[in-house]
Amino acid sequence: MQLEIITYREGPLGPLGHDLCLSAPVLLDEYSAESIRVEIDCRSFDVLGAIDEGTAEVVPIPKKHRREILKTVHTQILDTQSHPRALFSGRLDGSTLNGTLQLMGRNQIVRLDVSRVEGTLVGLGQIKPSHWGIKPYSTFFGALRVRDDVTIKFSVETAAK
Repeated sequence: MQLEIITYREGPLGPLGHDLCLSAPVLLDEYSAESIRVEIDCRSFDVLGAIDEGTAEVVPIPKKHRREILKTVHTQILDTQSHPRALFSGRLDGSTLNGTLQLMGRNQIVRLDVSRVEGTLVGLGQIKPSHWGIKPYSTFFGALRVRDDVTIKFSVETAAK
């Protein structure tokens, strides 16, 4: 069970940065044909790597950079010491998952596209971190920053394969 978040860079110095793929394990609390409830341990986020623009594949980045990125995510962006978990609960309606994501103490409505593949629920969608009070990361006086929209991908095993 896995969550992936893809961030996108922008700004005049955007070409010097990386679009990133982060991941965290997902704990399935409840699942039925109509609903799902999951918990994400935000302290468990990891940096899978940078997104290669030509192939859209995730490529590794140096460990030093991964550590710096994770420190920023945990201390400046998500404040995982104060907000260690995110919760999602939603209702399945065909190929759509409508629900509420609780992140950083705030609840917001989320809509994701879903499909079922061999006992696994797979989802994809976009969210705006600012809706949860998360200020997009920026550096170099805003010349390099993370866009205020990220892609969410998840897979949750719902039945034996």
